[in-house]
Amino acid sequence: MRQGTLFPTTERRYEGLAHDEEEVQHEGLAAPGVHFDESGVRVGKKLHGLPVTRTDRVTYDRIYDKRGEEAMTAAGILRHYLGTVLQDG
Repeated sequence: MRQGTLFPTTERRYEGLAHDEEEVQHEGLAAPGVHFDESGVRVGKKLHGLPVTRTDRVTYDRIYDKRGEEAMTAAGILRHYLGTVLQDG
């Protein structure tokens, strides 16, 4: 496959995923109970945060260069959520 063919395909898929990500975030905010957790993941040699938001239907996660509260805040769901928060701590 030529590079000129691959780039437009990748760009279209990225745009489609952005829409999916927004739907998952909205579903998480609408759920009556959501599990929030944060783990660490190495990117190169640096430890990054991996906050996870999970309902019975969807899971949302994204890697951030910070950990803990900073990563959970950057994920943007927890601060807007008004339902029951579940955690394993």
